[in-house]
Amino acid sequence: MAEAGILMTVEGPGVQTSSATNTTLVDFNSANPGYHFTQNFDLTPTSSVSYVGNQFVREASEYGGAGGTGRYLSIQTGNSVTATLQDAQAYFGFWLSAGDVANSIEFFNNGVSVGSFDEATIEALLGPAYFGNPNAAFQGQNPSQPYVFVNFYSETAADMFDSIVFTNAPGASEFESDNHTFSTTLQSPVPEPSAFVLAALGIVGLGGNVLRKRMKA
Repeated sequence: MAEAGILMTVEGPGVQTSSATNTTLVDFNSANPGYHFTQNFDLTPTSSVSYVGNQFVREASEYGGAGGTGRYLSIQTGNSVTATLQDAQAYFGFWLSAGDVANSIEFFNNGVSVGSFDEATIEALLGPAYFGNPNAAFQGQNPSQPYVFVNFYSETAADMFDSIVFTNAPGASEFESDNHTFSTTLQSPVPEPSAFVLAALGIVGLGGNVLRKRMKA
């Protein structure tokens, strides 16, 4: 049986936007601040994404808001939010801010999981330069938590996903993120994985910026 999965990379310290191509952005700046259970956003050219679950849109602070301005998505402790996509996607990226080990993300294709990652796995790829808010308005604030743009690439068409579940397990404060970026185009990951070492749950890049999670197709 063929193996397949999701390949994860992280952008460099301070980068808050995607380096992928043919993408559509949801930055939450058009959303009303405060509590939501459902939010719907258009994706170019004719698709859409719907976020369902207990969620808040917050104004930029030391904990979130790409560029130090605008608004960002926040999920409270013990809650999950599902992003359901009208069309299957081959790429998703987002700016994870004030990351917490209780934060996790899982990708589904027609109800079947094709990959999952938690913040601890992501944090293991990061150096000291990723910690603390990188934006001028909040420079260096919250230095104990990571701020990083994370990319997720489907390795094959069979690994494309039509829903994403964001979970903030009990024990954390909030799961903050921004600049949700989508693409239906299969593409090579950036940064390009150049070398790998085996790990118990995948293949971790020697440069500290790549992780491949493999699932049985």
